[in-house]
Amino acid sequence: MIDTIRRMDVPVSLFLVEGLAEQGQDYFRELIALGASVHSHTTSHEDLRGLGWSAQATEICDPADTITELFDQRATLFRPPYGAYDETTQAVAGYCGYDAVVAWAGAANDGRIDLQAGALQPGDIILFHFRTDLAQNLEVLEQMSRDQGFRIGRLEDYLVSS
Repeated sequence: MIDTIRRMDVPVSLFLVEGLAEQGQDYFRELIALGASVHSHTTSHEDLRGLGWSAQATEICDPADTITELFDQRATLFRPPYGAYDETTQAVAGYCGYDAVVAWAGAANDGRIDLQAGALQPGDIILFHFRTDLAQNLEVLEQMSRDQGFRIGRLEDYLVSS
């Protein structure tokens, strides 16, 4: 996957679960060396909806410190597992210092891009996972973007910081 990102020269924003960030530190450092940014995706990948403030704070705040320690950069964005969040999630994310709670407009799986709106739109965020089809999915998105006159951009360049 690293070779594919290097070859394609595409920007990558990583949203890491705390334990997996620790386990894959060397791998993710290689991606950071290619320009990737690192953000948070909770401690345990639990559905946050309905959890109280304290439980959400643990899930949302703690990984930011871990990411800072592991990668020497502070996570500024938060992506809730399953795209599931509530008002408490948004409040806790702000309290923890994140600039935004990030959702997506499409997902890449099995060599295809599934879009919520049916067609790729400027500024769409496409969700990828660290699976065996990741390189193939990146290539599909790059071709789709090129065919529609788009180019893959850096997520952080499209978000307004607070």
